[in-house]
Formats: sequence, structure tokens, C-alpha cells
Amino acid sequence: MESVNQKKRRIFGKKDFKDYLEELNKLAKFPVTINHIISIVETDKILESFNGKRIYKERMEFKDKIKLQTIFSNISRIVLDDFLLFTSYSKNCGAMHLKSINNFNHAFKFNDEHSGLISLINECLDVKIVMDFYEEQNEEYLELEIYTIDNKIISTPILDSIIV
Repeated sequence: MESVNQKKRRIFGKKDFKDYLEELNKLAKFPVTINHIISIVETDKILESFNGKRIYKERMEFKDKIKLQTIFSNISRIVLDDFLLFTSYSKNCGAMHLKSINNFNHAFKFNDEHSGLISLINECLDVKIVMDFYEEQNEEYLELEIYTIDNKIISTPILDSIIV
């Protein structure tokens, strides 16, 4: 059931929803509609439920999309679940459902997401990927972190292949 706070956030989020959909359409490999957005109640439950341990962290040049694509491809071989995508708009608008991590657009541009932070959590709530991108001394960087709860990735040779 939606709390008063969640209802306020949902109402507040309506003013950003058009911008949110525009961003999501740049971050997904398919046309995103309102039907791909889950409720704020569901979004909060997922965010509150994940409490994983960081197993991987790397800073790379933002333009190194081949490396990012390789990492995501390697993850997709072991994590077959649907994913949820979170941006700063998700708190007031809801997260976006992705049928596969392969539906995420690895070739997104630096300004395609306004806050510089994108997170993906699988539906089983045991893997989280965080991409923090920023500019430092006129250079664009992406910091990638991978978290897990049940060692889903650690217990397989996939982790070795992630570190490319």
C-alpha cells in the first residue's frame, strides 16, 4: 500500500516524468513506455531489500564502451534474470523494467542521463551494477561497481572474465 510520503513523491514525480521517459529511451535498446515503469512502492521495496557486498570496482574512460559492453556481456551469461534500471528520477517516478541486461544501451552518451548515476538490480535481488559517470579535469570517466548478495558471480569463473 502506498504511504503518504510515496504518494507525495509520485505526485511530485509527474513533473519530471516526460524528461524521465526521454532519458530512459536513450538508456534502453527498445522504445520505453509507461508500461515499463514499476510503481514507487515496488521501487522502494527493491532498493530497501538489496544489501550486497562490492566485488568489483573499476574506473575507466567514459568513451571506453567496448570494455563496458564486454563486462555486461559477461554478466549476462550468468545472470539471466530481468533487471530494473534506476536513475535519480526513479525515486519519484519508479524504476524501469528490462527483460534482460542486454536491453541496456551500453553506448549511451555522457549527457543522456542528467545526474551521472545509473544502477541496475536483477529481479532476484542478488546482483547490482552501479555506473557513476563524471567529468574530472576536462576528462569524462565512468566508475563501475558490481555488488552481489549470494556470491552468484564470485562463485563462477565469470568474475575472472569481467576483469578484462
